[in-house]
Order: sequence, then C-alpha cells, then structure tokens
Amino acid sequence: MAPGERIAAEARGTAFLLMAIIGWGIMDERLADGNTPIALLASSACPAMMHY
Repeated sequence: MAPGERIAAEARGTAFLLMAIIGWGIMDERLADGNTPIALLASSACPAMMHY
C-alpha cells in the first residue's frame, strides 16, 4: 500500500469517527428532550454502531 493510500484511508476513518461522535451528540440532545432513558439509549447506541 502506497503512503498516499494509507493517508487517505486514515483520513476517511477519522472522518467517519468524527461524524459518528458529532452525530451522537446531536441525536442525544434532540431525542432526549429531558428524557433520561432515551439519552442513555442514544449514548450507548452510537458507539456500538461505530464498530460496524
């Protein structure tokens, strides 16, 4: 694998990780609306989905 391909793969992986983390915060804030069980579900679902 060429160095340019490695850098591109690392950049894509970092971008997906950032999208998941930012989306996690947005989803948690919008869906929870003061409802703690929903906030906990959102907080546990996003990191679990990042692995797949």
